[in-house]
Amino acid sequence: MAKPARKGQPQAGGPQKKPAPPPSSGPTPDIAAPYTFVPLNRHVFRPDWCDSVSMDVPFQDGFCGTLAIEIEAVTPLFIGARKTREGTAEKPNLKSRFTTDGTPDGTPAIPGTSLKGAIRSVIEIAAFGKIGTRMDDRKFSIRDLYNPQDYLQYMTDSYRPTARAGWLSVHRGTGDWHLDPCDYSLARQTHLEDYFQARFNGRINLGQKQTARDKYEKQWRGRPLDIRFSPDDWRARDDSWAKGRVLSRAENIGDGATPGTIVFTGQPQERWDKKTNRPRKGAKQVDFIFHSRGNAPVRVPDSVREDFESVHRDPNTRTPNEEWAWWRTRLYRGEDVPVFWLEDAHGGIRAMGLAMMFRLAYAHSTREFAGKGQQAHIKAEFWDLADTMFGRVGEEQKQSLKGRVRFSMATLEAPGDTADEHPVVAPLLGPKAGFYPAYVFQTEVTAEKPPRVPRRYSEQWKQGYPGYTTYMAEGGTVRGWKRYPVASQTRTPKLPEPYNGKVLTEFTPVGRGARFAGTVHVHNLRPQELGALAWALTWGFEDRLCHALGGVKPFGYGAARIRIRAGGTELERNDGGEILAGEAAITELRRCADAFQDEMNGFLQGRGVNTGWRESEQIRELLAAADRDIGDKAAAAGRLAYLPAPTLYQDSKKHRAILPLLIGGADPASSVVSESQSAAPGPAPRGGPGRPAAAKTPAEKPKPRRGTVDGDPVEILGESGAKLQVRFLETGDIEWLNPDELD
Repeated sequence: MAKPARKGQPQAGGPQKKPAPPPSSGPTPDIAAPYTFVPLNRHVFRPDWCDSVSMDVPFQDGFCGTLAIEIEAVTPLFIGARKTREGTAEKPNLKSRFTTDGTPDGTPAIPGTSLKGAIRSVIEIAAFGKIGTRMDDRKFSIRDLYNPQDYLQYMTDSYRPTARAGWLSVHRGTGDWHLDPCDYSLARQTHLEDYFQARFNGRINLGQKQTARDKYEKQWRGRPLDIRFSPDDWRARDDSWAKGRVLSRAENIGDGATPGTIVFTGQPQERWDKKTNRPRKGAKQVDFIFHSRGNAPVRVPDSVREDFESVHRDPNTRTPNEEWAWWRTRLYRGEDVPVFWLEDAHGGIRAMGLAMMFRLAYAHSTREFAGKGQQAHIKAEFWDLADTMFGRVGEEQKQSLKGRVRFSMATLEAPGDTADEHPVVAPLLGPKAGFYPAYVFQTEVTAEKPPRVPRRYSEQWKQGYPGYTTYMAEGGTVRGWKRYPVASQTRTPKLPEPYNGKVLTEFTPVGRGARFAGTVHVHNLRPQELGALAWALTWGFEDRLCHALGGVKPFGYGAARIRIRAGGTELERNDGGEILAGEAAITELRRCADAFQDEMNGFLQGRGVNTGWRESEQIRELLAAADRDIGDKAAAAGRLAYLPAPTLYQDSKKHRAILPLLIGGADPASSVVSESQSAAPGPAPRGGPGRPAAAKTPAEKPKPRRGTVDGDPVEILGESGAKLQVRFLETGDIEWLNPDELD
């Protein structure tokens, strides 16, 4: 077979003059994360009885009754109640656990809403439900200077930026946004600093790491921003200042004939490198002067306004971020706000931002992506099994339904291991669903990498990270249903360095072995619905499988078994009123669970799916996430740890990495980000994170296996099937190769 080109073997067309990718922080095979996905179901199940669901008109074959349940904590469990201390730089946030009386020192309990949410999410997946209407509809953004396909092609035209400048204002009568276009020139920060010293007799440093607000308030200190200068033509210049780039450069700062206004943007890193005592390579050296205003404002389209605000707000709270909040106050106070914008094909406004290379909203939101594969996923009028059982709230009365399943609060019945009940500090931050290698279904990228092609010789660099589907793609879709795999032990949270308590939370879990008792009340459920409930509670009466409860699931807390107790469980048939109690009720629940599975098998067969429901990819992955044995292996291999360094998220894209499915991806032993061992050094001691473990004698480190591929030295990292995973020692690239390619 033909071997891929190696070093010194350019591809057809000759070397491509493209920017080199960002430096690698080390080898990055497949992505590690504490979560996994159940693949999105292509077919959505709509019960044929959903239009007949009623609280008042009984199904002939329906049941009413009570299920007595027991929840056993397999790992320490924490269900949060409220924040009792706000975090500072020195101290973390403090959160109390949920109790029966609402006091921090009360008896631990599990709220019915937590149990309902956990079980409903299982039924949504197991019954092939719809995902779109249950997910937050978020529109993410991209600012990636190494992604020409999805970012650079919109922001640059060869060596010329495509962003234009303008002044944003609010129309007093309508409240609409208007944009008054203008021209702009780049001004060297050192020239502006010299101007400030000469005119205002003070020293400033625009090149230190800071926000735009800091430049205006702490550096310029409210001094006038009006300035006279000489704008250069938009052209390339052969000098040290942005050599070869087509720009307008500001000259004669303070002495020119053209009036303008100084505009600052944020400084992401220090301009001056103190170690080398010279300007930092790649650091921002300029700010801007807006000038030559047109005084012909145009209305900003609603879609552009919404995209702009979505990019500049917190995705969880939907409140403006710090930068936009500062500008927004001025905008609605009547001031004009400097912005950059892109022109669409018709001369209108396509997008806006607060910097020349601003964050660009993706073309599609998460909910739009959910409906790409199957429109039923986002149809509000489409009812699935979870809707019929647990109810729903629609925009109209006819779209709403009261639930027929109700969970009581589960109260502590037996205490757990007190050795686990000590304060733990962890970063409880939400994952970023904009990270497309994990959250977007990848149609071309696989765990087994394609042949390596040196990027400096490859046409692929023109298309950005090879093979990835992002939220820009017309044919993309979301990855699937998110799950947190359970394991037998908790994992030690990695705390930030330097320590920052504002992003950390302190909590005290309930010890493993704790048992809670609660009830589930059901009303007028058909056998298939009652069976779905019983199956979801007990994983089909598999006692070894667990649910993941609470808010610290990313670190292995909250693995819990749920059992249905014979004592206290009672069912009444709608037809005839027969009462089934104790073991007779359990037997009936098992029969109903079989009826649910038969219903799902029939549904899939009717859609031409050859595999049975139990053998489907969705159910296999769902059950794998509930299997501690599988979770233990994944945790030991480092697959359930967060990537320990931000640069590794960029590196993972360079290496075509994705988040593999829990059992559908590559062998766990060969899918590890090696640096993640510092974040997850294996199972924590029985006492949980924060307790010292006994010292261990370090094992002798095995000697690495090495070889060459077309003369390039490589290290063999692992193997899966007939493939070898190797790391090229000169570049750090990770690839899957056939054994015959190795010398």
